[in-house]
Amino acid sequence: MRMWKHSLVFVFVFVMTMLSGAPLVLDGNPASPAGKPVSVIRWENEPYIPIRAAAQMLGMERKFYRYKICSDPDDQRFGQIIFLRTALTDAQLKACKDYLAAIQPTAQKCIDYYTNMPYGTKDEATAAVKQWLEYMHALKDAPKPDCRLLDSVCANIQTKAGAAIAACEQVQAQIQQTDDIDKIRFYLREDYTGETYDMEEPPLDNVYPLATLCTYPAVDVVSLSLIINQEIVDVI
Repeated sequence: MRMWKHSLVFVFVFVMTMLSGAPLVLDGNPASPAGKPVSVIRWENEPYIPIRAAAQMLGMERKFYRYKICSDPDDQRFGQIIFLRTALTDAQLKACKDYLAAIQPTAQKCIDYYTNMPYGTKDEATAAVKQWLEYMHALKDAPKPDCRLLDSVCANIQTKAGAAIAACEQVQAQIQQTDDIDKIRFYLREDYTGETYDMEEPPLDNVYPLATLCTYPAVDVVSLSLIINQEIVDVI
């Protein structure tokens, strides 16, 4: 007897249709970047235009980036990402890169210090808070170039660094008022206010250690790197 194996194949058909008779008008003028009309499609009842055309119409730079997901040579999976960025002059791009180069070392020190911060004694904790203050002021006070591209992320860096500075100053005052090393450590690693120190329940989600607050601006520096360099950082 001959046996046949049967397999079921499910075919999903996504219908994309051209929206004929639907010209795209940008600021009152027919949109035709590079001298070509824009092809508009409808997919799942939504109109779409090509990303390249959208970037050209908005005057933005477009970059396609393909990256290896895993460092294992046998793992050949790749990810893809498309960057859209406001077009910059050579002078603006240089100013942005110079600014990033000035603050990146401090951001990296913040991330490294979070792991290696010494706080076993009151003197070490006092020195740690002083070090955090130095890092936060360096990130907050670094002069930003006049480039709208950086405004949003730089504002986040400065706001978070300012909040961390205020927390550092509060912890400095609290450390001076106690010799309880467990409580001092609590400020740095559990709750910088110390208000939850005597609670039997675990600290709430809206409670932040000082060390964590001081890494937030550094993380935004990584976002800044993505915007300026249009590349994936530490994907492997």
